[in-house]
Amino acid sequence: MNLRNKAARMGVAVCLATAGGHAVGGPLRCSAGNQDSTCAPHVSSAWQTPPTCPAQPGWTTVASAVWIGSQYSAPQCNYQAPPQCPTGWVTTASPGWTGNSWTGPFCQMPQPPGPNSCQYGFASGPAWTGSSWSYTCNAPPPAIDVTASCEAALPSAISSGAVTSINGYQGDVTDNLVNQQYTAQYPGDRLLSWAAVGSNGCDSGGQVARGAVMCAVNPNTGHVDAIIAAIPQSACHPH
Repeated sequence: MNLRNKAARMGVAVCLATAGGHAVGGPLRCSAGNQDSTCAPHVSSAWQTPPTCPAQPGWTTVASAVWIGSQYSAPQCNYQAPPQCPTGWVTTASPGWTGNSWTGPFCQMPQPPGPNSCQYGFASGPAWTGSSWSYTCNAPPPAIDVTASCEAALPSAISSGAVTSINGYQGDVTDNLVNQQYTAQYPGDRLLSWAAVGSNGCDSGGQVARGAVMCAVNPNTGHVDAIIAAIPQSACHPH
């Protein structure tokens, strides 16, 4: 065997050995499932959308996002809170967003307190403070003692001769059906009654007539509108 034939045979053997090694040794190095720290990472890329400020009322963009080589910077955003009506004012229309600024709102001063706000009238005000109406109310008048008002007027019945004596309080007879003529004559008044003695035609034989004296009084003011002597002629009694 000459030198040329020996070299050819050795080359074939080397090729077979090499091919056999790849077939038996598994996947190529750095292929999927056969990587170590010396392998270069697999890099994939996709289009990046630049971030933006919120597309909501009140937000504006001061500076847009810019590309800085590997990513976008964050945009610079500014938020404007919607304007409000002053404290105490009534909002008649809410603020509106134009895309870069607010319009409105439309505000109105509330109506002043009406006369029914104070049962006995205003003591002061109402005056607008800038945020509310300020006022004070009159105190209620003192309670009316209608009985005392009538008792002060009863002596006039004796001095006029309608009765000779008044002997005791009998009570409120406003709703007494017998007294409808008086309550109709003095509508809104209270009718108070006292036992009374008078003559009224009973002078003969030393007799007296027993009945009542009534007082028609305004419960709101205490004014006595009438003193009524109710001494029936048929009620004559001995002294």
